[in-house]
Amino acid sequence: MSNRITTPIGTAVYPHINKPDTKYNAAGEYNCKLKLDESDALVLKEQLETIYEEGYQDECRRRRKQSLRKAPRLPLYQDDDGDWLLIAKQKAKVRDFEFTVPLFDSAGKPTDVNVGSGSRLKLAIEPFPYYTDSAGFGLTLRLRGVQVIEVKEYASSSPFEAVEGGFVGEDLSAAFTEDVDSARTSSDVNTDF
Repeated sequence: MSNRITTPIGTAVYPHINKPDTKYNAAGEYNCKLKLDESDALVLKEQLETIYEEGYQDECRRRRKQSLRKAPRLPLYQDDDGDWLLIAKQKAKVRDFEFTVPLFDSAGKPTDVNVGSGSRLKLAIEPFPYYTDSAGFGLTLRLRGVQVIEVKEYASSSPFEAVEGGFVGEDLSAAFTEDVDSARTSSDVNTDF
C-alpha cells in the first residue's frame, strides 16, 4: 500500500534533513517533526486514520486473525502543550544503499540549504503500515522530500554584527573549491590506486 501525501505547510521542530541523526541508530535516520495548525492537522489525521484502518484490516486478513494489538498512537498527534505534531522519518542507510532526502525551494526547484528549527516546510510523506510482535500494528510516515517555504538555517549565520576596522578572514569555502578543482586537473596527481 503506497499513498504519497504532501502535508500542509508547518513549522520544523529539530529537523534532521540535511544530515542523518545517529543518536539512536548508528546507520542514521533523517527525520522531521512538523508542527501543524489544528485545522490542517485534523484533515490530515482523517486521511491517515483511513490508511491506518485499511492497513489494519489487510494485516488481520493476512494473519487470519479477528484483531491485532495496536501501537499506542499515530505519527500525527497532539502533545501535552496542545500542539499538533507530525513525525516523518527515512533511514539513511539500508544494507549497502544510502539515502538522502531531496530538498526543493518554494518554486519546486531542487535546492541545497541547511534546514533548521523554525523553517516553514511541506513534507512529501509515504504512510507505511507495519506490524511487529513487540509493538503491534502501527503506521509510520516515510520522509520522501521536503519543500522549503521559509528557511531558518542552522550553523550558517553568525550571531555577531560586523565591527568596522576589525579582522576580516578570507572565504575558505571558495579557496577549498579552487584547490580541489586544480588538484583534479593537475597532471602531477597520481590517480593509479
